[in-house]
Amino acid sequence: LMRGGIASIAIRIFGLCFSLLTAIVLARVLGPEQYGVYSYVLAIVSILAIPAMFGLPSLIVRETAKAEVKQEWGKMRGLWFWANSITASLSLVIAVIAALLLWFNRENFTEMQFLTFAWGIAFIPLSALAALRGASLRGLRKVIQGQLPEQVLKPALCILMLAVVGLTGFAQLTAESAMMLNALSAGMAFVFGAWLLFRVKPKQLNSAEKEFERKAWTASVIPLAMISGLEIIITQTDIIMLGWFRESSEVGIYHISLQGAQLAALGIAVSNMIAMPYMSKFAHSGDLEKLKSLAKQSARGAFFIALIITVVFGLFGKQLITTVFGDAYIAAYMPLLLLSVGQTLHAGIGAGGTILNMCGYEKGTLITLIAALATLIAILFRKIVIWLMVLAKLRFDSSILGIRF
Repeated sequence: LMRGGIASIAIRIFGLCFSLLTAIVLARVLGPEQYGVYSYVLAIVSILAIPAMFGLPSLIVRETAKAEVKQEWGKMRGLWFWANSITASLSLVIAVIAALLLWFNRENFTEMQFLTFAWGIAFIPLSALAALRGASLRGLRKVIQGQLPEQVLKPALCILMLAVVGLTGFAQLTAESAMMLNALSAGMAFVFGAWLLFRVKPKQLNSAEKEFERKAWTASVIPLAMISGLEIIITQTDIIMLGWFRESSEVGIYHISLQGAQLAALGIAVSNMIAMPYMSKFAHSGDLEKLKSLAKQSARGAFFIALIITVVFGLFGKQLITTVFGDAYIAAYMPLLLLSVGQTLHAGIGAGGTILNMCGYEKGTLITLIAALATLIAILFRKIVIWLMVLAKLRFDSSILGIRF
């Protein structure tokens, strides 16, 4: 676990460095407005990929680790075939529907926005299938190989192609061309990841007959799909709402704060990535002492990393933003600090949801997410009603819009 942790942290750091370098180049070259369009499209595509993944990555990690422990190679092969067939079909349908909706509403977009969305649609099948392939590798406890394609190779290829285009002047860098290069890098990373899985998969799979437990898998995957969907919606809703109500430049500024806050979430991402297959293995082998120890050490490591990075942002955040991204993005400081504090608290509480999912208690995680969403809706409903009462009785808008009547 320690060797895997150090290697995973190194991979995540390299990946984040490449991603941040890409964000720096795009933020400076495109400017807040076009960078906002680029970020907005990525957020929408991430939400569109939810139904295609259908919670299958978490199921694959858990059931692959379980099948390896019990040496049930037929079930492992059947699971992979079943999951990939579902995701390939769903992602294709969603991509086609998205493309048709984009085409019939093309008059509502500028040419740059339309083409950026068109290239973004290519991410739907690529990201969904890549998530399944990475989950298969992590389920086999090949954590490093499971992260390399998307965490390192994809952003490295993207920044390399951006550099080539920028230096040669082959094409003008816009939100559209940036999205195109991002899609191409994702495609190449996907092919490399498929080759990695082919190399490391157990040899017993080649001769094993596919075995299916569709009823049990479906019963598990539905709550896992809802959990994954709600988590992605929660993490992307801020970008979607900001893009809907505010200017594209503000979306670009806010996206910078999200990029920075990913550093504070580094420990959470790494600990979950490494621990998930081991949690499943310990749970299904009945070794609860190892499971408790793993959970505690994972939470401590994630909290320590998040705390250090949050303190650095608190002390030097403004200087870092202006030096790296430019003065146009200084407004990202406060959102960056608040998001980083939130990640630190998240890390300190521990990976309870991941533990429940890997132990087969995913319905408990789903109930808490639904309760949280219901609470949010109730609060919003109350605030909207009060806002309407102020509007009706006092004839002025008390919101940030401040509309006069």
